[in-house]
Amino acid sequence: MTDREIPQVIAQTWIGGRPRTKGSLNAYCSKGRDHKLIWREQVKDSKAWRLRMAGHLQREARAMYGPEHLLLEIPVELRLVYFFSREDEDRSTEPYPTAMTVGDLDKLDRNVLDALTSSGIIKDDRYVVRIMSEKRWGKTPGVQVTLMQIPEEEHAATWALLSQVPTPRVIEA
Repeated sequence: MTDREIPQVIAQTWIGGRPRTKGSLNAYCSKGRDHKLIWREQVKDSKAWRLRMAGHLQREARAMYGPEHLLLEIPVELRLVYFFSREDEDRSTEPYPTAMTVGDLDKLDRNVLDALTSSGIIKDDRYVVRIMSEKRWGKTPGVQVTLMQIPEEEHAATWALLSQVPTPRVIEA
């Protein structure tokens, strides 16, 4: 998408439902003569949650940018706020959702990154250069997703700072 201006906030949306982590993949060998390798995720409902997010993000992108949507190839920032229901987590009294059933923040983020890629909003998740995410309690489970363009001025400021960092000294033994 190079022929039109991309706004600071590229997309901002709420996706309802219980957030799921992106689990590790297990390989299984199929029965029978073929013995094909089958990959399955360890986390129940992870794939369904990712597909739900991807579909929602794709509909949002089409509504905002038309049928061609985005497929961005620029550095972007991703802000995520995951909400979990205390009732779903055995009425936890913890100040933050840290139960094992909630999952790790980085694995929650991985599922959103995969959904952004499969939705066609970003070409590859390598273009996400900054992620700010957190887990909170809320009445309604879901995730608030905000995708932002990183301004050109910030690129220049970062390079200016990096040019002032002294080259590390190599200490030989």
